[in-house]
Formats: sequence, C-alpha cells, structure tokens
Amino acid sequence: MTIRHAILAAVAAAATSAFAADPPKPAGPVETDARLHADGKGWRLDKARVDDPKRPRVLLIGDSILNGYLKSVTRALEGRAYVDAWVNPYCQSEHLNKLLAEVLANGPYDVVHFNMGLHGWPEGRIKPGTFEPLTKAYVEVLRAKLPEARLIWASSTPVTVKDRPTELDPEINPVIVEHNRMAAKVMAEMKVPVNDFYALLADKLSLARGDRFHWNGPAYEILAKAVVESVMREPGAAADPLPPPDAAAMERWRAMRFGLFIHWGPVSLKGTEIGWSRGAQVPADEYDALYKQFNPAKFDAREWARIARDAGMKYVVLTTKHHDGFCLWATKQTDYSIMNTPFARDVTKELAEACRAEGLMFCAYHSICDWRHPDYPLGSPGGKTAKPVHDMDRYTAYLKAQLAELLRDCGPLGVLWFDGEWEKPWTTARGEDLYRYLRGLQPSLLINNRISKARAGMAGTSRAGEFAADFDTPEQRVGAYQDTRPWETCMTICEQWAWKPDDRMKSPAECLHALIRTAGGDGNLLFNVGPMPTGEVEPRQVARLREMGAWLADNGESIYGTRGGPFKPAPHVVSTRKGNRIYVHILAWPGEALALPAIPAKITGSRVLGGGEAGVKQTDAGIELSVPAAARRAIDTVVVLELDRPAMEVPAVGIPATKGTTP
Repeated sequence: MTIRHAILAAVAAAATSAFAADPPKPAGPVETDARLHADGKGWRLDKARVDDPKRPRVLLIGDSILNGYLKSVTRALEGRAYVDAWVNPYCQSEHLNKLLAEVLANGPYDVVHFNMGLHGWPEGRIKPGTFEPLTKAYVEVLRAKLPEARLIWASSTPVTVKDRPTELDPEINPVIVEHNRMAAKVMAEMKVPVNDFYALLADKLSLARGDRFHWNGPAYEILAKAVVESVMREPGAAADPLPPPDAAAMERWRAMRFGLFIHWGPVSLKGTEIGWSRGAQVPADEYDALYKQFNPAKFDAREWARIARDAGMKYVVLTTKHHDGFCLWATKQTDYSIMNTPFARDVTKELAEACRAEGLMFCAYHSICDWRHPDYPLGSPGGKTAKPVHDMDRYTAYLKAQLAELLRDCGPLGVLWFDGEWEKPWTTARGEDLYRYLRGLQPSLLINNRISKARAGMAGTSRAGEFAADFDTPEQRVGAYQDTRPWETCMTICEQWAWKPDDRMKSPAECLHALIRTAGGDGNLLFNVGPMPTGEVEPRQVARLREMGAWLADNGESIYGTRGGPFKPAPHVVSTRKGNRIYVHILAWPGEALALPAIPAKITGSRVLGGGEAGVKQTDAGIELSVPAAARRAIDTVVVLELDRPAMEVPAVGIPATKGTTP
C-alpha cells in the first residue's frame, strides 16, 4: 500500500467512525462539466486532454449548494486554464473519500480551490472532537497527493458573525457556522489562504432575500471573479498593482483644506482619554460597562454639522470605532454599540445624513486594533497585554465586515481614516489586502497611510518604498512642507482627544496658525473636538471654532483650493498659491519690511487681503514686502502677489529664519 493510499484509508476510517450512519445519497446526478461528475453512487472520470503544458490546471472542489458558483468559475476560467470540478456534498463519507482518490489522481494540478463540505452536516452527525482532525486530514490528503499544488480554501458560510450565528440568515444551522469557524482555524494553522466569500459579499445585501443572504446568479459572478484572481496568480508572484487613489476625489479633498475630527463615546462619562484610559485610569470592566449608562439625549447631528460649517470646515471625520471597540453605528457584528445604550440611535448614520444636508463630506475614523475584542491578540491597557487565546484571521474578517457595513449604510464616505496599525498583529500584507478590499467596494474612497506600516511615528510621513495608501498623517504637529504627496495634520482644539472637563483650549492665534501653517506646507488640517456626554459640543469650543470660521469668511481664498508654497514655511511667514497668485501669510513682522527669496516670475500686482496696500520691491536678489502698520492684522497679514504666470510653475524655495514680532 502506498503512503497516499494509507492516508486516504486512514481518513476514510476516521470518517466512518465519525458518522452515526452513512449519509443520504443525492437523488440524481450532480454534474459540473464534461470531465468530472458524480451521482453519489458511481463515478465516471474523463481525463482532460492537456494540449498546452504552460496553461495551469485547476481543480475546484465544492459542495452541492455551491454548484452554481463552481459553474460560474469554470466559465470564467475557460480558455485560461484546464479546469476539473467536483461537486462533493458529503466529502468525508467513506464512499466519496474513495472517489477523492480518483479525482486527485486525475492531476497533477497547479491549484486546488476547495470548500470543506463536512461543515454542512446537521447536528449529531459528527461526533464531538472529530471535526478539526478530519478537516486537517483532508488538507493533508490534498498536500500528500499534490505536493506542488497551491491550496486555497473557500469559506462560504459566516465566519464573521460573532455570538449571533443566525442574525443574517435565520435558516443557518448554528452547527454549520461553528464548524466553519473551526475549519477557518485549521486553515490558518496550516497556512492555507482563504477566499472568505461571506466577508466579500457582506456589503451586497441587495443580493439577499430579506435578511437572508441568497446565493444567486449575481453573487456567483462576484465569487467567480475572486476565485479567478486568486487561482490564476503564479505561486510567489506579486499581486496585481494596488489601485491608485481616484484623482478627482483626491483633488476635491485637498481643496477642502479644513475638516472636523470628532472623538466621542461612553468614555466621555469619565472625562478620560478614549481607548487609552481603559485598564489604566478606568478599570477595564468598569470602562466596558459605561455604555449601559450612555444616554446623550442632547445629541443633534444637524447641530454638529452646522458647527463644522460655521467654522469654515468642509468635511467631518467621526470615530466610528476607537481602540476600545465601542461602535457608534448599528453594526450587526457585535452588541457593543450605540444601539444597545439607553440612547439606542445610529449616531453615525444620522451625522452622515446631516453632513450631506449641510454640504459637508462625511468620513469615518476606524481603529484597526481593538483591545476589547476576544479575537484581537492584544488588550488594555494600551495594547500591552497579550491574550492567551486569539484569532487574527477571524478578527480581520470581523474588521472587513464592519467596514462593509459602514460603506453600505453610511456611505459613500470621503475618507476612511485608520489608526492602531503600529501594533505587531497588523502586517503590511493585511494592510494591502484591506486596501484592495475597500477600494473594490468604493473606488472613490481615500484611505490614510495608517492602513499599513509605513508611518514614521507622530511625524506621520511614510517611509519610501513601503505601501502607504493615499496620504500621510502628522499628529499633534504641523507637518513639514511636502508637495509631492498629500498629507493631513490631525490636532486637538484642547489637549485631550476625548472630552475632558476644564481642558486647556488653544487660543485663537494658536488655532488659526495651525490651519495657516498646514495649508502653507501643502497639507490639510483635521481639527478635533470631543463632545460632552450630553451629546453637546462644549460651548467654549464652539465659540472658538466660529472665530476660525469668521476669519475664513474674510480670508478663505488664501486657504481653500490652494497649494503650499512657493515660499516654504518659516517661523514668521508661510505662503499658499492658486492660479496666478501667491498668498504671503505674515504671522510675525521682523521689522518694517519682509524679505523673501527671488523667484523666476514677475510680480505684476499686490494688495493686502481684506483691504490695504502692500509695497513690493522685486530684484534679481529677492523680494521685499512692506505693509503700513494700520493695514497689518494681529494674527495674519495676507499679502496677495499677482504673477505673470501660474504660481505652480514657481519651484518651492526656502526662507531664512528670522525672529519677528507681531504689530
């Protein structure tokens, strides 16, 4: 007896002892293509003629429910590969394990894409403790017979629904769901890649009957595309190039320049930092129970949107889920959400609708790490504790399913703003996979560099040569001048991200200088408030934001739709540009006049934005600007220079640092 036959015999023997009785046989033939088909009683095998040895050979193995999916894949691969397909509704029976030996003997195959049919058995048909060994043995059979083949497992029932296995499909047997999770665990341990069809289609409820997911023609076509992309890739070959950001979407977002960041959740009841105080200032059990008291009765989404609009902001980013795992929308993936608080309203959806009504772009912050979720490997405080039992693959599926919900129920989103990527469980490969997944759901979506691992600390820039998505993210500091790659500074109006009583708030000059310096460096400013537990934004913060809005009402042309430069930011002056104009923002005067470097363009006119004359002397050595004291502004004097050519044609140039004073 060969090793192969010994393994198959062992699996068959194990399968025989695992079942209470032989399975029922299909009523009639189940045919997949002209080469391989079974009727449950006999087996007829017609070997494929392989005329082109360079064309890959693919074996598709699935259960009877997925017959349509297998046919769709076979059609999609026609002409690109030699395809054998086997519908095996009861793949662990003794009878069909013998047939499996014949199927594998029809190889060799380059790729085997299989669905674990054993998970379809009803409760009581598999003896406790036998499922995982049988699943592992099944993979071992495939590898023993086809050692050179690439194996890919097709997950076709929910591995992403936690604790509520019948929520999306009340007809799903909980045993099926649990077996699928166990199979996912085996595949992860044996390093078998997964095509998680449930996560892939989580956003496609248009393909559902009511709340029950329905495997129909359109669904099969989506699955077929995913299978073809995975099986046709050469082993070890690089994935297809990552899709670039949508150019029009990027241009619109950069032109906005100013957005509102909102950090909020049940932690506002304590006045401590969101996520980070869990297990530190607030015991984890107490922190996790705060949602039971969270009832922000004065929350008004339209008022929040108006606050942003009155501040001159053009977009809003809400923390839909921070590192603590609490969700501000009606997610079906966990009970730890706003819908299970006394408030019980979908804050995210309400704010998304309010923002659009006020002409604002709505965006979502979403933490990659989740210190409360049982499958995420690290826990509080601050990700410093390791959980003895975890499952990062299952957690990633949970993450994808939640993001699909947000895009479907609250989208389209302008930006998905990730965080928490620095922790070890997250990898560049996971980041690239998530980026492809999200861009497939919404091609116009913009995604920050924290989806991957390239961010260089709080400076926020991305290391060269590493995957960094669409834009960089300096934190609590204005980013350095960078006009070759988009970036956005995120900064708090006070000191803490979440609401803190009597937190020190930035002065009007600090707030506006942050915005002006960011625009001068060619970046956006995402300015944060932390609403109170009542649902209101603190009145003093609202007043400060409206002061910024009043300044922008007079000076917005020097911020919106501009690019940074051509004079690189200096402590006393920055510049922005648009069309044939340069806007020189003088934050502190070094004396009676301001000296600027020479530029290869002729200045044809000048004025003070908001009223007033500006004197200009231009020579080959440089430029000198002067403004009468009466026309100078306390926070920022903006001098507009008209050029004889587009300002973006002028190369960026540095300004020598000069100690200056305000008027």
